[in-house]
Amino acid sequence: MANELKMSHPVVSLIYMALQLAVSLGFVYLCPMLASLCGLSLVVCHWIYLAVALVLLAVAYVLFKKRYYHLHEEYLAGLKRSK
Repeated sequence: MANELKMSHPVVSLIYMALQLAVSLGFVYLCPMLASLCGLSLVVCHWIYLAVALVLLAVAYVLFKKRYYHLHEEYLAGLKRSK
């Protein structure tokens, strides 16, 4: 991502850190609130949150790859040409 999108490595790390923080805060604060509102046990709510988070992250990953994978192929082809 950093090479293909011409982003600095610290910026990419900050994006990953913010994403991890959002997922963790949702797990810690959102799950108990939803469990009390819906009447579910906290354990069940955590499992549902895990499933939803995994699906959302997988969809985001696939969409990202579909949009930017051609840049990765161009980057690799440029490396082969420069050798």
